[in-house]
Amino acid sequence: MARLGRRLLIGTLVFAAIVLVVAVCVAVFLDVNRYKPSIENAVSNSLGMEFRIRGNVALQLLPLPQLKVRDIHLTNGTSELLSAEELQVSPRLIPFILHRRISIDRLALQRPQIRLEQPIVIPLRPGRMSSISVQDGAFSYLDQSSGRSIEVRGLEVKLSDLSLGESDGLQSTALLRSLSFRGTLHATTLQIGTLRASEVRCGVRAEAGLLQLDPTDVTLFGGNSHGSLTLDLRGSSPRIQVVQVAPQIDLGQVFPGEKTYFSGTVQASFDAVGTGTDL
Repeated sequence: MARLGRRLLIGTLVFAAIVLVVAVCVAVFLDVNRYKPSIENAVSNSLGMEFRIRGNVALQLLPLPQLKVRDIHLTNGTSELLSAEELQVSPRLIPFILHRRISIDRLALQRPQIRLEQPIVIPLRPGRMSSISVQDGAFSYLDQSSGRSIEVRGLEVKLSDLSLGESDGLQSTALLRSLSFRGTLHATTLQIGTLRASEVRCGVRAEAGLLQLDPTDVTLFGGNSHGSLTLDLRGSSPRIQVVQVAPQIDLGQVFPGEKTYFSGTVQASFDAVGTGTDL
């Protein structure tokens, strides 16, 4: 029995050494960059937009298979929607080996810049992913017709256990009803129109049409505010509830042009509920 155990141990070590040597050889000698045109065409056809890689492509096999793509750009017509310093993609091996089908398990974006001037529709297939992450990202949205704008800086997102089921449409409400995930979100600055907040932090969870940001912490009007936000899409009409407590609000920042009449600090709290036919 001891001899059998020793042989199993030796065999395991030899197999691990072979895997390590193969991984190193593939990483060193395989030029993945020659597949850049194929990768660009596959992503472009899948998204219905132009995807380009201006940097290098590298393959990493250990500890998990991972494709690293530097300096990526996604454009729709003449508008660049997305650029990122690096895209990291980890595919599932079994679907690829058995069916030659690419299935993404993990995705990470380093320093992405997302710029939108109108809502876009990206075709998504039902499936599961272990994680999606964003590091040091930026997002901006500007509606040219109404002038409404949203800008986010220093965006950090970590989502796990993502699942997208069959949906009855590509609109945001239909997708959220079929999407589930959990994770965290942090933004250094958030500006909606003229309203500016900083150090936005929240836990986030979505499941079967129920989206919860809980807890939420944000620095607004010179003070810290904490609470929760719940968006319920499970009924015939969307319902949103916002609960916030702000122990210290600077009135001078709330009314910057009326400091003669408004000064000092106040404590505020509210529990607001809203409903609508659509978002």
